Amino acid sequence: MRLRFALLALTIYGAAATGRKNRKKKIGITFNSGSNTAGNANAGFMRGFQQQMVEIDGEERPSLEAVSYISGVSGGSVVSTIYHFQNSTTADVLFDVAGPTDPSEITEEVLSTIPQGSIFPIFTVTNPAVVFFGQALQIAIPAAVHPLPIFFQFQFLNPFNIEADLPLTSAQ
Repeated sequence: MRLRFALLALTIYGAAATGRKNRKKKIGITFNSGSNTAGNANAGFMRGFQQQMVEIDGEERPSLEAVSYISGVSGGSVVSTIYHFQNSTTADVLFDVAGPTDPSEITEEVLSTIPQGSIFPIFTVTNPAVVFFGQALQIAIPAAVHPLPIFFQFQFLNPFNIEADLPLTSAQ
């Protein structure tokens, strides 16, 4: 976990340190892989950036708005993909900014009230139909077609009304 924070900090420092005097500095974040665990942790990092306010052009704004580039692999790419392509909610709702920030306040009751549109249920709620769907795809689809893109679309993109095969240039 410390390595993850260190890499995140170095990425932000390195991106900011390379700016020129007359240009706005660009900040980049990169997220590591690690399946649902990484996706959930990386969504938590983005939540922290959305909660932390900074001054941007003389106005207090969420620090996530100061980030120019976000990239990730595997579970890290899930979070950045949803953030960039979803257009059905705000970043505050997506990252449940109004939710508890102290881990001791997180209870089963609190988890059952995560707002509609939040990214966290796709990583924390196990849907037996999704597990069965993934296993059925591995059996039913010929080896020439990998089931992962279909599973990815069904589990992660459909809940946010993100269409399949969008060009990267359509990211918000």
